[in-house]
Amino acid sequence: MSDLFIGTAFINPGPDARKALMKLKRVLAFAERFEPARLEAQYRAGKHEWDLGEFLEFEVAKASAMCQGAGVPVTFENVRSTPYATTVGEAH
Repeated sequence: MSDLFIGTAFINPGPDARKALMKLKRVLAFAERFEPARLEAQYRAGKHEWDLGEFLEFEVAKASAMCQGAGVPVTFENVRSTPYATTVGEAH
């Protein structure tokens, strides 16, 4: 099981929002759980903080770098950490 992160993009209002939408759809297409329709809905609703959905731990570095390269500021919050295995007899 991998750590799970929620991505958030911060979008400037106005004509740049449509450009950000197109950029994000292009650069995040590689991510296993990415849903472009979610971004479309948030764009149409006029939101300026977009929920990018869930990203697996190994996807975060690539997604962050690609979004930064596209000029769209994003953050990723860890919402599920992998529990560490304990050996038999070890105290919790």
